[in-house]
Amino acid sequence: MMCLHSGFMVVCSILRYWYAGFIRLLIYTVSFLVGVCVIALLPNKLLTITAYGERSLYVYIWHGFFIKLIGLIGFIEVLNSVSIFSTFIVLLLLSTVITVILTTKIMSDITDNLLFMPTKKLLLKNLNIE
Repeated sequence: MMCLHSGFMVVCSILRYWYAGFIRLLIYTVSFLVGVCVIALLPNKLLTITAYGERSLYVYIWHGFFIKLIGLIGFIEVLNSVSIFSTFIVLLLLSTVITVILTTKIMSDITDNLLFMPTKKLLLKNLNIE
């Protein structure tokens, strides 16, 4: 549909894309349903891996140091010299080991004492709450 008069341009574009609102409504509906499905997958009881999930912040905080350490000791160059499958297996095992180490109670205590306690004291000192 071609509109020659400039006053009808808005009407022409609305008529040309009349279905856009339905597409947007469909996308919102699908997004809502996906969100409900994800929430439905969450367990209702505590599992053995719940403790690891509670300490996932520590993995996020510390994993960069481990990645830098692996790069500094030259482990990446060693992985470049082996096959892709071997590299994949080694990296999968290494990431699993790093995750298990960083989700231990010892690492959460270390992080609390080194990072969170001083920050908490500093914030409470500035707010005069203690």
